[in-house]
Amino acid sequence: SVQISADIHKNNWHSMANTDDMKNVAANPPIHQTGNGIHVGDTSTCGANVLHNIDIDYEISVPKTATLVVKSNSGTIHVDSITGFVHAGTGSGDIFVNGIGTNSWLATSSGNLDIQGAHGTLLAKIGAGNLNIHDSDVTDALLELGSGNITATNLKGGVRAITGKGDLTMAGSPTSEWELRTSNGAIHFQSDPNAKFELDAEAGAGTIDSTLPSPLSGHITSGVLRGPVRGGGPDVRIFTGNGNITLQ
Repeated sequence: SVQISADIHKNNWHSMANTDDMKNVAANPPIHQTGNGIHVGDTSTCGANVLHNIDIDYEISVPKTATLVVKSNSGTIHVDSITGFVHAGTGSGDIFVNGIGTNSWLATSSGNLDIQGAHGTLLAKIGAGNLNIHDSDVTDALLELGSGNITATNLKGGVRAITGKGDLTMAGSPTSEWELRTSNGAIHFQSDPNAKFELDAEAGAGTIDSTLPSPLSGHITSGVLRGPVRGGGPDVRIFTGNGNITLQ
């Protein structure tokens, strides 16, 4: 079953919100069902251009196996314990997830993403904000930030993690191609103890500190290090335009 509750309130304490509008929304909630799909919220009846100075916070309980599509122009999104895919986006606000299925994508134009308990394929995009992935089993990831830091552990499969300005702290086992890139920031990469890959690391204006097993070629002090790690495998390309690289 699906349960939906809402808190309708002024968006700040001194706003001139119309109480009649608030009562009308409460009496006629913008909830529509078509087949197995349930649509909550409608810009034509309760959008910012219609309900001035009024916010609506929703709490929605669905079966764990449901698939979700959640959109907010401005606001925080929380998702907990969903085994289906989750597509969630907000124009301005944070997104917190704890347990989502494969083929999920999360995006915010301005805000942070905190991802726990993700599985399988994941797409995460941020215009400006930080991304944190932990306690997850992600097998393929595309992570793109305009600016901000990326911190992710226990990654597998293929990974593409890019930020225009910020630090990358990444850990896992590359079983397919990895690309870690920042125009301005430091990169810390920690591979699983038995991971095999072909390294191509370059710090445009910085140095490289590595404890990876040899043989590797290049000039660490000049910011270049390349070669097979533990016999070689998928390509792992690491680049920073301005910053240092640490490899473990």
